[in-house]
Amino acid sequence: MSDLCIIIVTYNGEKYIKNSIDSILKFVPVNKQIIIIDNSSSDKTVDILKQYKEIKLIKNRINRGFARAVNQGLNLYPESKWYLLLNQDTEFIKEGIEELIAEQEPVIIGCGLKRNKNDKLYKSYFSFPNITRIFYETSGLKIKMRETEIQNFEPRHSFVDYIEGSFFLMNREVIKRNGLFDEKYFFYHEELDYCYRAMKKGIKIFYNPGYSIVHYGGGSRTFLFPAVYFKNFGYFLKKHYSFPYRELCFIAGLSGLILRTFINLKWVKNNFSYLKDFIKGFYNVND
Repeated sequence: MSDLCIIIVTYNGEKYIKNSIDSILKFVPVNKQIIIIDNSSSDKTVDILKQYKEIKLIKNRINRGFARAVNQGLNLYPESKWYLLLNQDTEFIKEGIEELIAEQEPVIIGCGLKRNKNDKLYKSYFSFPNITRIFYETSGLKIKMRETEIQNFEPRHSFVDYIEGSFFLMNREVIKRNGLFDEKYFFYHEELDYCYRAMKKGIKIFYNPGYSIVHYGGGSRTFLFPAVYFKNFGYFLKKHYSFPYRELCFIAGLSGLILRTFINLKWVKNNFSYLKDFIKGFYNVND
């Protein structure tokens, strides 16, 4: 039985994955298993991964999406004490993770994240969607909101609604209570869904900026962004919110996407497409 099972889903990650694994081997001294699930990369990612005897590599023939790939890894070692989900574009820069895995109660933990080694921490935890936030999220006005949040961000140890999935640490008791990830989320919002379900079961989500890693950002995106982003957002609202608040949130999302279209006229075609994706997600319509 390992103390820590580290799971990384890769997709065309040749630019980042070597540094990521090397940093794990250097800075994570605990008894661990490293599982890499590759979602049919077309670059040299798999060739790089084959050089490491310390990892277990699973090669999917097709891109199965993030949630389904993570579940593959979670099912491989069901008796591990702790599980850490990492993005392929992350890098450890110091030891100390053993202090995070000393907690006995069921808990999900996020650490401090920075874009480069010498940068300040950026905000990597968020509140659950409400009508106002949904409007800002879908309209694109959230960029201004994020700028204000970044300027005023002061990292503090705190319990939060949900954390960014780049560093997503949880113990075995969380999975026993909360189950696996919802595989209908191909990519994006799967951590939002998981934390919301955890909250309903009384599981705490803790942000600990005392420990930090680098998350370069953008290394896990696909050409499907932002279509999948908005579709999954609609699906989340339909799944978790109830009438009439659910419908009010849906209207806020529609209004935001319509405003987004008029603000960015040169992207009218794309924005109408995102509007359709949001509606499809809300009504759980598959392409």
